Amino acid sequence: MALRSTELEFRHHGASPVSSGLTNVPATANVSAKSASRLRVLLLATVFGMPYRVLRCIHGAGASVYVLGTEGAKGLKSSRFCKDFIANERTVDGNFDDGLAEEINQVVQRAAIDVVIAGDAPCTRSLIAVRDLIVAPCFPMPRLEQFDLLNNKWEFNVLCRSLGISCPASQAFASKQNLLRAIDAGNLTYPAIAKPLSMHAGWGVVKLEAATAHKWAKTITYQPVVVQEFIEGTDICASVFCQGGEIQAFAGYQYRRGTYTSFFDKGVYEDIRKIIGRLKVDGIVNFDMRRATDGRVFFVECNPRVYWNIATTMLAGLNFISLGLPVRVSDSTLQTALQPVVRFPKALALLALHAPWKLGKESWQMLKFLYSDPIPYWREQLRLDKE
Repeated sequence: MALRSTELEFRHHGASPVSSGLTNVPATANVSAKSASRLRVLLLATVFGMPYRVLRCIHGAGASVYVLGTEGAKGLKSSRFCKDFIANERTVDGNFDDGLAEEINQVVQRAAIDVVIAGDAPCTRSLIAVRDLIVAPCFPMPRLEQFDLLNNKWEFNVLCRSLGISCPASQAFASKQNLLRAIDAGNLTYPAIAKPLSMHAGWGVVKLEAATAHKWAKTITYQPVVVQEFIEGTDICASVFCQGGEIQAFAGYQYRRGTYTSFFDKGVYEDIRKIIGRLKVDGIVNFDMRRATDGRVFFVECNPRVYWNIATTMLAGLNFISLGLPVRVSDSTLQTALQPVVRFPKALALLALHAPWKLGKESWQMLKFLYSDPIPYWREQLRLDKE
């Protein structure tokens, strides 16, 4: 569901405020920057946008960042926080590739890498598939079967229902032709959302209305097709870092008009705890949800990997990447975001125009964050890197 912005806004498209009943919970710091500064982290990437945000989180944890990237990730070399960019000529498509493992190991040994981390979806599945061949520790990740279950929108929906977690009513169609027949037979309820099983960044998502469902369904180019009821309401998201099925950090967030707002919702947290506890997952897991107009929360899909807003969560006071580095000091306290609101240039401009007295220290910290690495900022402004 994440869409790129022309303002380098680390956000999910369409997110908006949640109910005023949500409260913020304080966090505790647990990473030694001095120890982290000796770490060398290898970031795998096939694209620019999300890996760049992960790169900033690695640097924010005090570690040096080396990138092994394909052609689509070459924009990362423009970052002043990229220690070295090593071109990867192999195709990274999420499958097992012992050649990729060999290439990673060569970089690990040559650059004395301490930790290997994946910066996007294809890299995550590929790294999971070959991690037993990697000579350096890998950042915590789910097992392959866990990744595939959570990353599959239909399987995730089935899992949620088995745990008593609210999710949109869903149907799975083996092909576009089967979906078209269901539309013609009047077997769908509208409005509805059609989407692929496991693609990300909103690719392939089609909203179906009664009058135009057949027309738009014909434009679908993938199969199988998942069709979910459309929940009237607002988008919210939550991410967790977990080890052995125990949640160690939680970040709920929503985005509206250039403003990222952190929240803690006990109901959302408990539902995620059911999912993570059932599967005994390790690593970062991100959830997309809809809060209906009556206040109920529906779990829509899951991303068992790093996520688009991860750098904003760091700016809000919680660096998920630091939690998976080997220098972490054990802490049983649930980690959450310290800063409840993070504003981006669009929101800062509006605030400066209408209520300049409300511009606080965090506003200037955001600008410092964006402009401390200007070339990637302008690359994204100018849309130089295709995702």
